[in-house]
Amino acid sequence: MSRPKVMLFSHICGDSFITGAEKYLLVLAGELSQHFDCTLVVPAEGLLLQEAGQRGLNTIVHPIPLVWSMFKPEGSVTKELEEKISRHEHGGIVNLLHMHQPDLVITNTIVNPMPAAAAKALGIPVAWFITEKASAERDTAPAVRWIDRYADWIIGISEATLQPFRAEGLTSKLSLLPPTWRKEELHPEQWTYNRLQRRAEWGIAPEQRLVGYISSSLHPEKGLEHFIYMALKVCPAVPDVQFLIIGNTTDKDYMERCERRIQASGYTHRFHRVSFESNIEMLYPAMDFVVIPSLIEEGFGMTALEGLIFGKTVISYRAGGLDEILRTTGNASGLVEKGDVIGLAMKMLEKLTAAPSELGNQANRREAEEAFGFDTYRLRLSRLMHQFQLRCAALTAERMASPLPPLWMNAVYKSPTASAAFLIENGVKRPFRSSEAFLFYKYRWGDIHEVHDAVLHRYPTSIPVSMEAPFHSHRPSVMLAKGSGPTVYLLMEHRRFPFVSVRSIRQRGWDPERIVTIPDKELTALELGGTLTETASPSVKRARRKRKKQRPVSRRKAQVRPGKRKRKTLTRKRPAKKRLSGSKKASGRSKRKAAGRRRKAA
Repeated sequence: MSRPKVMLFSHICGDSFITGAEKYLLVLAGELSQHFDCTLVVPAEGLLLQEAGQRGLNTIVHPIPLVWSMFKPEGSVTKELEEKISRHEHGGIVNLLHMHQPDLVITNTIVNPMPAAAAKALGIPVAWFITEKASAERDTAPAVRWIDRYADWIIGISEATLQPFRAEGLTSKLSLLPPTWRKEELHPEQWTYNRLQRRAEWGIAPEQRLVGYISSSLHPEKGLEHFIYMALKVCPAVPDVQFLIIGNTTDKDYMERCERRIQASGYTHRFHRVSFESNIEMLYPAMDFVVIPSLIEEGFGMTALEGLIFGKTVISYRAGGLDEILRTTGNASGLVEKGDVIGLAMKMLEKLTAAPSELGNQANRREAEEAFGFDTYRLRLSRLMHQFQLRCAALTAERMASPLPPLWMNAVYKSPTASAAFLIENGVKRPFRSSEAFLFYKYRWGDIHEVHDAVLHRYPTSIPVSMEAPFHSHRPSVMLAKGSGPTVYLLMEHRRFPFVSVRSIRQRGWDPERIVTIPDKELTALELGGTLTETASPSVKRARRKRKKQRPVSRRKAQVRPGKRKRKTLTRKRPAKKRLSGSKKASGRSKRKAAGRRRKAA
């Protein structure tokens, strides 16, 4: 029995670093692939595509339209979404789903609604993974209700991401699946060496304490200015402390403002700046403290969890999932109210003056492992996978039990939403590889019939129609063809039936203009069938029937065949004579008959 098919849609695929949402989807795809046939769809080539390929996952590069207003929704977000759907902006994804026919579609992030809309049009179940918290400053209800309408499961990576749905009373579809990590991929045996090597590279002595700030991209919402303000408050009080800023510049003006502030402070020599790299095991071991002054409601806050995994002391603003992580792992003492930069500096001084504890670092790792480790992740995911499998099995059984919708065989169909055309034959649908293939086989654009997406999706997708070799595997199963000679053949499956004339072609409902010229070797490769001769035309048949009806009936009694029911004998009656009225003028024929009778009487 074949395994259910799952398609996972990533909202982005960066070429310089992998975001937390991308990492999350990559781990999810890897785990699901043990029980499902998974395909990861990315909007462009990048690091996620490379990582997925290295892990043996099937991948497809395909455009995925995003709706950024879902993150900061307004009252008009529902109207905007419906307008995008009415313009068929999800049509490309509908095409993709028709081609691959997954049993389940997974979309990640709140700004990635088009895969869900496309799947619903085809009747495919949707699991929507919410990896961020919608802006609390806006009315999230319209966006939340729209997600509930199109999703069969809503899975949050933290309670913070699920809070807007709980506020609307939408609890039946909700599940929690926080991120995790693979310990072996972080190479713990190399941490000590990495610490010494990187500190030497950055000019930091082994005895100096290092406070780190890390973000894949540096922009105002991540709170770098708050980190700098905190550091400048700490510098005079703690002479040996150093500060590390890790991240890629995305806002040049913002970064220049931050650098000017450091330069004006007189403590430039105590700050170190490096670019972000995806191999985090080369970065975290060098730090002693990790500070996360995020000014947005984080969906989870993987940076905090990573800090704990590497055994570091973590200080963070109470911002969405960051609060959950520190409280769950027993590190609530590292929390500061969001935006309280004075409180952040005081908390940092408090942690710096406390005696360092290796036992505390080990406890951080242990608590993080218990709350968010791979075993815990797999246990939570197994419950979801069981639901996925039950739904897929039920839909498969329903399809098997019900007949296919009635469509004309050997006809071309498409949906109003998507651009792909399909040839329906032998109970399957075959996409045309290209417009060139469509025209090569003498199809016309007027041949295409429109049908609802869900009806078309019921037909299994088979080999595309193309001009590729082997020719007979990719051509339409029924078609007109000829080689270099004059004879035209009807190709049906693996046989060829010669026509005797153009008239015999037309008599069987075929258009001689649809004849495709193919190489002789392709024709002779097929078994020769019976000759298709001419049949009597309808006009000849009608004339024969008319003559038969006009044949005179015998005056004798009709002979009755043995075993047949005796019919009443029909006799031809003479018409009654008409008397000519004196007031009416008789016809010429009547006059002649009357004169003849008078002569006989005389």
